[in-house]
Parts: sequence; structure tokens; C-alpha cells
Amino acid sequence: MPGDGFVVIRLFAYRYQAELVKGLLDGEGIASVIIADDCGGYYPNLTAVSSGIKLLVNKIDANKAEETIKGLALT
Repeated sequence: MPGDGFVVIRLFAYRYQAELVKGLLDGEGIASVIIADDCGGYYPNLTAVSSGIKLLVNKIDANKAEETIKGLALT
């Protein structure tokens, strides 16, 4: 469970965007967690009224994660 050791590196409007970036980070050996208030994907519109979909990584991996995903254009 994310706690003090995790930081949000990106906010997304859509779960698929977060899942794509999570897969990229996983491939680089960087553990990440997606937090979304969308009832497990059943109600994706809930994220429009919440704070969005958060992608978190461990603080010690934050710089490597930022470097890995910089330049990605997810629209």
C-alpha cells in the first residue's frame, strides 16, 4: 500500500494511459502503483469528479521513472 515512501509522478484522465505508463515502468524494473477512484474500472467517469488517476513510484525510483517517461505524449 502506498505510504510515505511513494510519490505521485503523473496524473491521468484515463486509466489506459496510466496502465501504459505503468507497463513501461515495469519493463524498466521500476515498481509503480495506480490509484483511481473508479470502482475498479467499472465507473470510469468517477475520475472526472475526483482528483484523476494517480501513478505512484517509490521515492528512490522517482528520478529514474521521470527520465523513463519524459517526452511521452499521451492524449
